[in-house]
Amino acid sequence: MSILRLLCLVLTFAACTTAAELVVPTQPAETTAWPVLHQGRVKPFATAAEESLLAITGKLPFGTVVNASGQHITRTWPATDLVLAMLLAPQGWQDRPLVYTPFLATQKTLGLTGQWASLDQIEAHRNDLAEVSQRKTQSDRSGQRLGEWTREDEAMNALVGRYSETVEFLTGRTILLAPLAATKADQAWAIGLAAQVAADHNRPWRERLHNALVAPGNDGAAAALARADIWLNFEDLVRDPDPLLASAPKDGLLAPIVAASKELKSLAEGGAAVAKALPPFVAACAAAGQARDAGLTTPRSSWPSPGLIDLELFYKRSSVFTFAWLAFIFGGVTAAFGLRRGPTWRRVGTTLVVIGLVATTAGLTARCIITGLGAVTNLYETLIFVALIAGVMGLIMAKTSGNGLYLVAGAIAAGLCAMVGEAMPPEMGNNIGQLQPVLRSRFWLWIHVKTVVASYAAYALALVLGNIALWQAWREKRKVTMEESRALYRCLQVGTVLIIAGTLLGGWWADAAWGRFWGWDPKEVGALIVCLTYLIPLHLRYVGAVGPTGLAAWSVLGFLSVLWSWYGVNFILGTGLHAYGFGSGGQSIVLPLTAAQLLFTGWQLSVIKGSVAAKG
Repeated sequence: MSILRLLCLVLTFAACTTAAELVVPTQPAETTAWPVLHQGRVKPFATAAEESLLAITGKLPFGTVVNASGQHITRTWPATDLVLAMLLAPQGWQDRPLVYTPFLATQKTLGLTGQWASLDQIEAHRNDLAEVSQRKTQSDRSGQRLGEWTREDEAMNALVGRYSETVEFLTGRTILLAPLAATKADQAWAIGLAAQVAADHNRPWRERLHNALVAPGNDGAAAALARADIWLNFEDLVRDPDPLLASAPKDGLLAPIVAASKELKSLAEGGAAVAKALPPFVAACAAAGQARDAGLTTPRSSWPSPGLIDLELFYKRSSVFTFAWLAFIFGGVTAAFGLRRGPTWRRVGTTLVVIGLVATTAGLTARCIITGLGAVTNLYETLIFVALIAGVMGLIMAKTSGNGLYLVAGAIAAGLCAMVGEAMPPEMGNNIGQLQPVLRSRFWLWIHVKTVVASYAAYALALVLGNIALWQAWREKRKVTMEESRALYRCLQVGTVLIIAGTLLGGWWADAAWGRFWGWDPKEVGALIVCLTYLIPLHLRYVGAVGPTGLAAWSVLGFLSVLWSWYGVNFILGTGLHAYGFGSGGQSIVLPLTAAQLLFTGWQLSVIKGSVAAKG
């Protein structure tokens, strides 16, 4: 943690916390690997805790201030310990700065001295927030903006969402702990609650049970209950135990959970350490989860084995992709030295690139095993996959052609992609999430999405090669050579074949999923723009209308079409049938870098043209 960040945290929390000492007891190791249902996927509690804390605070690890001997000090705890402390004693967190508020105007409106606001501070401005939220809701329903909509309004609306998420989390409803009816005895008991939940269904589990039993379908109430897959949350079991749960049958698996949660609640209310009460509670919840998974024909979210839980925890701790991009960057730089200083440097660079490829493959394989799908389900995973393919292509093309420039470009492209992926905020995809139904096809994910993304890798390789060629030509005041142009041409050929094949395969998938091969959807149009952008220079080169320098410039500037199809359609345009891939954020980084690339390339070309004209 930097000194500036530490000082910011200290000032923020010192200004907003009470004088009471914050106690966050250490929890038993069983809590880390405790399988819970969170955001549609059964995952380790440690993962759910980190994702919840990150969504609220925007930082991991998150530090808070404790009062020790009258002095404020900043301290961080493991996410599992901090989240359990928040869930067991939410009343102590109302006035503590938790909610991430990065926009300066919003900080000024709330009177903050840092980047985090407490619930009390936000609730003091509830009228302003409600007005912005109401305008946003009305504009979404009408399809047009009502009145002037400023960046400050957008920031306040984002704060409303984060505030609501914080309240929902502290209420105990975000993380689901155990299924309601894992055994036949529990199922029969739950079905018998039809009258009670019909009269009062003000809790999420009661409402879902009521909806399942109102119209059970032709296969009966038991099957409807299994399809509903109802889970209980922290509020239902510990915070504010639902009295209906006390009548659970003794021969089922819900009764032990209720008994263990009663012990946990009594210890938490008495201010005692709950470490002894947690393992029985965790074990009872896990037993119900395993039984539920075995009893369902098609579970909505499969119960992970202990090995899978351990794999996910190891993957989260390893930071494998950070290690990979460092290996790629250092490998590319070392291989570049090898172009002038001998084969030893090149061999070291090649070794580092191979290490980066092994690390990237291991990380993507772990994600594939954890999700059960191909690891190209969001922007983050496609960036990592592009890094892998760019590194492999650079290595293979360098080996087959003897041109070490391919290795340098492949390593740099791979390193930059992996580095951007690791720098992305969690909401843009680096958390392992649940897929939309239309994407739950291994076949199409593997042959369509990976083909298209592999074409991006080829174009990224051409982008780096084009920049290198233009930089050398600019430095030496000459045109791009035929040898440099030939390297670019090979990359563009590979990328164009892949993007055409991927676009055709996408049309085939669209026909199977939506009933039409082509519909001019923005994502489809984006792919078509990429195809045309690179087909044009390849044909013009064939007839001699584009020379080596022009092809290098086209390799660089043409990547803007890839950037638009890959990022812009989903994160800037945000319309069309591909809504499952939409997101927000990143414009403040992507747009300045794009502008800088355009200006630098234009300046290089002007210098090259002027130098050639002066010599000629």
